[in-house]
Amino acid sequence: MDYNEMKKLSKEALNDPKPGDYWQEMYSWHMYVLEVEETDKGKIITTISASAPCEFPKDGKLQKRTHAEFKTWLSYGSIEDTWANCSKRNANIDWWKPQPPPVISTSCSDPIDNELEVLKEECKKLKEEKDALKERIQHILDDVAGILINHVELNKEKELENVV
Repeated sequence: MDYNEMKKLSKEALNDPKPGDYWQEMYSWHMYVLEVEETDKGKIITTISASAPCEFPKDGKLQKRTHAEFKTWLSYGSIEDTWANCSKRNANIDWWKPQPPPVISTSCSDPIDNELEVLKEECKKLKEEKDALKERIQHILDDVAGILINHVELNKEKELENVV
């Protein structure tokens, strides 16, 4: 798909989002439209997004926006364009299982307990992300150290050649 076709597809998906719309920003960030719900206040769009490398739905962040919020969020604002591109409509989202509605309880502690569980799960995900970033940073530092050591060794060899 060429750039103009992608821009046309993005405009269509922005104005009429559908489940299966796949958005990306230079393939470093990914988003799928999961649900489009018609309400008395207009469309509510449920999306899941994550930065690469990622696996859906495990690494994704769920968000719900009105259609107006969705359009504003994806648009630059000052120009008629989007910062991300819809590169596919009707992508396979069979991996998505809609979440059941929350259970409403008369117990005062249930919402707090549920919120605590959600926060614990979010903390666990953040810790995993932090550990993965630490590992990536360590690999980069190791690579930089190797380059510096090679550079120093090459300079020493050149100095020895100059002495001889």
